[in-house]
Parts: sequence; structure tokens; C-alpha cells
Amino acid sequence: MLLRNGASENEGILGIYHGGVWGTICNDDSFSHIEALVACRHLGYDMVTRFATSITPGWGVIQLDAVSCYGYELTLGNCAHGEWGNPSSSCTYDTDVWLSCENKPAEHGAVRLVDGFTSSQGRVEYYDDGQWSTICDTVGDLRKATVVCRQLGYLTASEAFGGSYFGSGSSDQPIDAVSCHGYEAAFEDCDHRVFSPENCEYHENDAGVICNDQAYEGDLRLVNGLDYTEGRLEIFHDNQWGSICDTNWFGDDATVACRQMGLGNVKYAYQDYGQGQGPVHLDDVECSGTEMYITTCQKGDWGVNNCGHDSDVGMSCFLFEEPEDDSVRLTGGTSFKEGRVEVYHDYAWYSVCRDTSWGQVDAQVICNERELELESEDEDFGPGLYPGIISHVDCVGTEIAPSEGDIRLRDGQTFDAGRLEIYHNAVWGFICRTNWEMSEAKVACRQLGYDHVLQARLSTDYISRPVHLDNIQCEGDEERLVDCEHDPWGDVNCTASYGVGISCSETPVEEHLEGWAITFIVIVVMVLVFGVIYIINIIYKHRVEYGVACFGGFIGLCSECGDCSD
Repeated sequence: MLLRNGASENEGILGIYHGGVWGTICNDDSFSHIEALVACRHLGYDMVTRFATSITPGWGVIQLDAVSCYGYELTLGNCAHGEWGNPSSSCTYDTDVWLSCENKPAEHGAVRLVDGFTSSQGRVEYYDDGQWSTICDTVGDLRKATVVCRQLGYLTASEAFGGSYFGSGSSDQPIDAVSCHGYEAAFEDCDHRVFSPENCEYHENDAGVICNDQAYEGDLRLVNGLDYTEGRLEIFHDNQWGSICDTNWFGDDATVACRQMGLGNVKYAYQDYGQGQGPVHLDDVECSGTEMYITTCQKGDWGVNNCGHDSDVGMSCFLFEEPEDDSVRLTGGTSFKEGRVEVYHDYAWYSVCRDTSWGQVDAQVICNERELELESEDEDFGPGLYPGIISHVDCVGTEIAPSEGDIRLRDGQTFDAGRLEIYHNAVWGFICRTNWEMSEAKVACRQLGYDHVLQARLSTDYISRPVHLDNIQCEGDEERLVDCEHDPWGDVNCTASYGVGISCSETPVEEHLEGWAITFIVIVVMVLVFGVIYIINIIYKHRVEYGVACFGGFIGLCSECGDCSD
């Protein structure tokens, strides 16, 4: 295929070669964005900018009409279509396809598939340090392949290959993925290193994958979220994706959904990720929490419901991590902040008995570990789902506790933003905004484990809590806020409503000038402008007094020389 008669090489009338003849393609009712994307990919581009009917006639014969693609084909000739060179009478040279394509700039961490038989398969390449690199793998690893395919927008990987199954690449530095668990959101989250050992430097073992976007009855997915761990929950039924109504939807239902999708514990069982467009497949889902699939829970009949898309289930899960001995989790609640306490030991989860030894101190230790506030230690989240029980838990309260000067973010819309609190004398408290600027925010974000500041000041909600620090002044290179200059603890001149809120980021962000800097620049520019005007005024006034020239209408000039119209 090729593009002709366009203003640039990436646009024009779409042509296709068949039987020794170039010809055009009819833009009839079957030609859509999917067919346009297949054409752009064949032409070496990765996205469609625009497609339409050409306003100028094409050339040759009309080769194809009634083209219908799935989207994974390498060329339009692989799609379903009408007879070559014999289009319907409605196709004329006034209906030729006009197409514009472009490539998205590659970003660090991007992956792509090259030299496959369809667009959903090929040799895996990873973009790093301004170049595409191959992945070294002597044998196929389905866990790595799954991460790659999911990053590319597919549901999963069906096959993984080593040994350059899709041909050898040409990058200078192959990458060895030391370890992918399979649940990572992107390939760059796997442990990997760049190297050139003997079995990789000649590209004899470049990895390849075949991705699969085929859904099966009862499959689940999360859509419209930032990544595959959050979004509106949809279930596949009768060859169509549809939503689930939130009637009777609780923590145990969300737990089963996260488990079925290969994810970890529930982050939030209720979240709004917009309204779906397809059918509402299920209503009245009630799970005990032990099921492996939503379809094995109690539920209403398929397609029978009394709710609209404004009641679609939205939720989020943590990534799955293999628990270690003595790990503690909260399950059965509507978010990660609440639930039944369970302890992992010898490859099994044990419930904690609410006997006479259980009390507020024990619950506080669990909340301390999660950096959460204890609201209640006597809630009922249903019976344990596993036979093991741990009893006579007795904590003294200091097993897991914050250290003096530790900080945390609370009540933000994301985990990396919110109200900034500092730990002092066993109590979390506020920090005043007095003199709080970017340098202070940089130290706070660094202490929290982030490399960059997204916003140095956020508005915060008032809660009843002491104000610990005021007038913090940092150079910007300190490791902890307590290393900066500040007034004595508790010597503050503000209320909790004037507390600091910040937003941090793991990735670089565009730094904006702070308010005082903008004001200073404006003042300097104004002084310079008025200074220049004043000097010019003096010069011309001096020239006028000596009869050299008059310039009518100039600001402040000619005031002493009468009529300056000549």
C-alpha cells in the first residue's frame, strides 16, 4: 500500500497493489477507523490522524470495496473484502479513501512488537535511552509476555518465544529481563539490566510473543482507569462486554473480582469510573469471598436488573504480591482501610479470634503498620473464610510505630498527595504553611520517597489534630523536614485549617515559577519599560529645545514646543 497526492508523505489517497496494478479503495459504509488503522500500520505508522473520502479522483482501478477488518491484520488484503477489481456500482473515483497517519513519539518504557505475522505478535522491543532494544530470552517466558501484552492493551499473552522466533533485531544493547512476576503494570516495572553476554549479543535469542485479546465467557476487566488495576468492572457474556450493577456489592464481591483478575487485595470496592455503554449483564451479586470467579457467586439472571449505568460497579485492586510469613491483611471491607484481620503463616491465612485479649492496643498496632488512624477495633466483617484461627493476641503497642519526625500524606485524591502530617510525641499533627515554598516541599517529597514535587501547596480539610511545627525553612537538600530550620515544637502561630498540603511525583514534572518570582519579574519588567520611556522622553525633549525635531503625539514629548504637527 501507499499514499499519493497528499501534502506530505504521511497523507494522501490510499492505494493498494494487486495483480500487477495499483488501485484505490472505496470509502463505503464498511470502511471505519479499524480499517484505517490496519492501513496505517502497514505503512509504518502507529496511529490514524484522519480518514475521509478524497476530494480529488484517484488513479488506476478501484481495487477493493466492502473491506472489514478485526484490527490485528498486517494489510487490508488480509481482511474480509469484496472481489478484487470488481467494486460495487456505488464505488467511483469520487469515493476513494483519503488517509492521514502519524507516529506517536516513543516514551521511555514503551514496548512494541516487530516483524510478526499480525499486529498482535512479533519480536518484543523496549524503548530506553532514546533507542529501541530487543529482549534477550533463550526460552519463552509467559510471565514476561503477559506484562508486555497487557501494556500494549491486550488481555493476556497466549504464547511466548525465545530463540529469535520472529527474527533477529539489530539493537546495540539487548535487555535481559531478570524477573517478571506477571502482575506488573508495565515491562519497565520488571527487574532488568542491559548487557551483552555471549548468548544475547548476536541477537540469536530475541524474545517474541503472541498477544491475545480474545475474551471468554465470564472474563472480567477494569476499564476507564489509569491502569488495569482500577476502573469500571465489566464482565464478558454472550460475546459482549457489559457492566455489573452495584446492588448488594460489598467488599467480599470485590475480593473475588480482584482474585479472578490475578490481582491482590481490594483497594476500594466503590469508585466512580464513569458509565458504561453496553448492556448491564449482572445485578444482585453476592459472594462469600472464597469463590474463584464472579460467575460462581450468587447472582441474578443474566440481563435481568433494575438499574442503569449510573449504578455500574467501579473498583480498584492492589497488585498481587506473594505474602510473607506473618503478613497481615484486612479483607471483606469496602476499602483497604477496614476489614477482617487475617495473618499469613505457613502458606495459609488465619483469622484472628476476637477473644478477651483482643483490644484497642492490638488494633492500633495493625493501623500503625498501615499508617492509618484507628477508628474502631470492634467491627464485624463476617466470619473467617479459612479454617485456621489465631487466638490470645497480646500487643504492648510499640511493635510497629512511627518514629519521631516521620511524615505522611492523608486524605488526598491519590496516594502521593494530601494533607502533610508529622509525628511528634506519639501524636500525628499538622505543619503550618508559614514560609512554606518549593524547597520545603522538595524535602518533604524526598522524605516520603518521591523524587519530584507536583504541587507545593494544596488546600486541606480541617480535622481535629494538633499543630506541631511552624516557620519551616529548608535549603532543599535536606533528607528530612526536621533537619530544616524551624520554630520550637508546638510554638506555632496558626490553626489546623492553615495546614500544609502537597502533591509529589515519581516522574519529572514541569516546574512553574512561584508567585513571588512572577511578581518580581513583572515589577522588574515594568521598571525597565518606564525607565526606557523616561530616557527617550529626556532625549527628545532635549533635541526639541535645540530645534532639532518635533514629534507630535509621542508620550510626554512636545509639551514645551507648541504645535508639533510639522
